[in-house]
Amino acid sequence: MMELQDELRAVCARGDIREHLVEAAALIAEALRAAGIDPILVGGGAAQLHTAGAYVSGDIDFVAPGNPQPALEGLGFHRKGRHYVHPECGLWVEFPSAHLDPGESTVTVNVRGRKLRVVSVPDLLLDRLNGFRWGGAEIDGVTALMLLRLHPGLHTEELRRRAAEQRVLDALDQLSAEMRSPDSLDAIVRRVRQRLETP
Repeated sequence: MMELQDELRAVCARGDIREHLVEAAALIAEALRAAGIDPILVGGGAAQLHTAGAYVSGDIDFVAPGNPQPALEGLGFHRKGRHYVHPECGLWVEFPSAHLDPGESTVTVNVRGRKLRVVSVPDLLLDRLNGFRWGGAEIDGVTALMLLRLHPGLHTEELRRRAAEQRVLDALDQLSAEMRSPDSLDAIVRRVRQRLETP
C-alpha cells in the first residue's frame, strides 16, 4: 500500500490534480481491489475519461460495495462527511452507491498500466441527459453534447429506446440536432434548454 501512496503523492505533485484525476482514480481503484473492493468510476471522473479531458472534474466518484475506508486511509485519505479527502492533494472521493443501476454496463480501460472499470459511454450519456433534463444542470447538457460529438456511433436505436424509457429522448434528439453547430457548447445547451422548457 505504501508504494501506491507514494505514487498517488507523485501524481498530486505534478500540479493541478484535476488534470491527473483519471490517473489518480486508477491508483485508488488498484488499492481498493487489493482490499477486495471492485470499484467502478462514474460521474465527473468518467466524463473526464470518456471526453479525453475535455470535461474536467473536481472529484472522483466510485460505485462500489463494501467499506472503502481502510484502503483509502492507507492512501492518506481522511473521512469528511460522505467524502474522503486527501489533504495533500486536495482530492475528494465519494461513493454515491454500492451498485450501478440495473441494465448499466462498464468498460475496462488501461490507465498507465492499471486497469480501471468505468461506466460505459451510453450509460454516462443517459446519466448526463437526466441531469440536464430533470436536474436543470446545464453542465450535464454540455457533457452530453461532448459525448455525442466524440462518440459518433453512440446514437443508436438501443440508446433511443433507453432514452425514451427514461423520458430524456427529447433532450437526446435536441442535442443531437445541434451536434454540428459552430456555436459554443454553452450557447447550444441554453438554446436546447429553452426549447425543452417551451410547452
